This record gives sequence, C-alpha cells and structure tokens, in this order.
Amino acid sequence: MSKRTAVRTYPHTYEFSAGFKALLIVGAVALIALGVWGTAESYLNGRTVMAQFAGCALSIVPFIGALVIVPALWRCKLVLYKQHLEYHGLLIDRTIRRQEIQNALRPEPRFGMFSVILRVYGQPFKQLHIAVLGRADDALNRWMKNLPTQG
Repeated sequence: MSKRTAVRTYPHTYEFSAGFKALLIVGAVALIALGVWGTAESYLNGRTVMAQFAGCALSIVPFIGALVIVPALWRCKLVLYKQHLEYHGLLIDRTIRRQEIQNALRPEPRFGMFSVILRVYGQPFKQLHIAVLGRADDALNRWMKNLPTQG
C-alpha cells in the first residue's frame, strides 16, 4: 500500500491558527475592560461635565477595537480552489479566477508570514496584496505554478 496521500485536495484554506485566535479573544476582552475602566474613571473623577463627556467619548475607542477590528481579523482567510481563489481580508472580499490573473509575484516570506501580489485583468485595484500569517506550502506552490510572473 502506498503511503502517498492525495496531494491535490481542494479547497485548501489558509487562516489564523487557534493560538492566534485565542490571543484575539484575550485582546478583545482586555479592550472591553479598558473601555469600561476608562468610562468609569472619566465619569467618577471628571472635574466638569465636559471632562466626563470627553473621557467617556474617548473610552469608546477600545470598544470599537474589540467589536469591529477583532471580528474582522477573525474572518480573514485565503481559500484556494482548483480554478480560483477566494480572499477574505480586512477590507475586501474577492473571488479571482486563474485566467483573470495578469501576473503574480511572491516576495520572500518574512516574520512567519507569506504574501502574494496579484495583478488582475479588469479590476479597479492596481494590485491585490494578499498577506497570510503562516507558512506557504506545496498546495500554494502548485496553485501558483503556471501563473504568469512579473519579469
């Protein structure tokens, strides 16, 4: 019996690890605690009504981080299919077919992450920079194998 497994399994998903997601949860809880502490401190120790209001208004910033930015980071992922990829980023969601890619560039991986820069026919953005926290593997290398590259 052969020890080789199916190497062309799609879809192949790249997303944050469970450890990073746990840090996101801890960070969200810390931001909420900071917002509550800042609101209470401003309300109880503000010398004027305007100082209380300003302190409470500034204490909203950690809440925004916990309730908007953390869930946005949680959903970030790259999914490779045989003929297209789906990218769910902080600000954009895109589905890009292989034949739409004009050229691709893979800079050297740094700091435990890899990135792919794509130029796509007929898209409003000049380049799509996909950065993924983690290591590139054979699935990504196979998917990008026959893409035109920048010269």
